[in-house]
Amino acid sequence: MQTKYLSGNGPLSFDIGITPEIHKDGDWYVAFCPEVPEANGQGRTPEESVKSLKEGVLSIMQDRREDAATRTQRGICVSEPA
Repeated sequence: MQTKYLSGNGPLSFDIGITPEIHKDGDWYVAFCPEVPEANGQGRTPEESVKSLKEGVLSIMQDRREDAATRTQRGICVSEPA
């Protein structure tokens, strides 16, 4: 199953593919994805677990955007590899 979500609303926004891996644990389903290993989701159905995973991924991406903005405001630059 491949789930796509919109990463933002600005001119540099794009869709990215997330590949959820879903496991049943007792009465719950747990979802995670290799693309963002620190994100996970859970729910009573596979669909609920994927929805929760999407929310987790979006939350992590938002946190990373805010961290990057803070670094930029403080004059900390992160250069790209050559």
